[in-house]
Amino acid sequence: MNILDKLTPHRSRRLMLERGHGAPAGASVDLLTLSGAGTVTSLWFICDIEAAIVNSQRLQVYVDGEATPSIDVELGILCLTALGASASAMAASTLHMHVEAGGPTLPCFTMLFPIPYSSGAVVKLHNPTGTSAAPGWTWGSVTTIPETSNVRLRGQAVNLAQGVTFDGVTEYSFPTLTGAGWLVYHALVAQATSPLWEERNLNLYVDGETAPSIANSGLEDYFYSSYNFLLGTKYDQPIAMTTICNFSGSPANLCTAVDWLALAGGVRFWSSLGGRLHTEEWNTAHQQTLMKFGSLMLWYQDLEFP
Repeated sequence: MNILDKLTPHRSRRLMLERGHGAPAGASVDLLTLSGAGTVTSLWFICDIEAAIVNSQRLQVYVDGEATPSIDVELGILCLTALGASASAMAASTLHMHVEAGGPTLPCFTMLFPIPYSSGAVVKLHNPTGTSAAPGWTWGSVTTIPETSNVRLRGQAVNLAQGVTFDGVTEYSFPTLTGAGWLVYHALVAQATSPLWEERNLNLYVDGETAPSIANSGLEDYFYSSYNFLLGTKYDQPIAMTTICNFSGSPANLCTAVDWLALAGGVRFWSSLGGRLHTEEWNTAHQQTLMKFGSLMLWYQDLEFP
């Protein structure tokens, strides 16, 4: 492709998010309000508040006057810092997501997945904890163009209850995405009692199929790492990244993500997309307990096929 084909005919704007000091317990603070139609082409955000609750804070994006946010994700999962990966400075990137941390209270990200809207958008920071944020600050910016499209970016982060034991028959199902669209990004954070926990196949099932369209033979396959994440440290490439991987002892920690938009133009589905974790056949005798677990999916909803 000629690089000049990427030149836009639209006027771009860069707007700063409202500088804040965190939200009270159970409340939200507005960071930015956009009016009219357009697309957020980049979202950069940094959060420096109390270390004990910073990874639990939720970034929320509301578009077109909706009552429930299209994007509602924990910073700790979005920035891959939920397991203490930010104890020292780190940075990692895929083609459309950059995560960074300068210390235990400083998760930061830049998201390049476009966020279209037709009649406005609101960016908020929500504090779901029972603790009000101690003095600190939040800061960020967005870049926008005055053009929208017939897709909407959706984002959901989920946590599995702590203390769940995976044995040879346990299977965990991720929340099913419904309607028509494309999965474009999937992040996972996990802390287990044994390194053998990563011997789980993460498969994706499209439109109710029984045999998965996206099949894998272990988490390292799904996230494009080496055998058993042998690097043991962070890596990044256009299609995947890992910020922490300690599979040499107990507990075993993993924070990783795959950029499906960069890898395959997204995973297309017309009615539903489901994901499942299950134990590899050779590993059925081993039990591992998940002490912490979180998953984040970003996908585009196709408004032409609601």
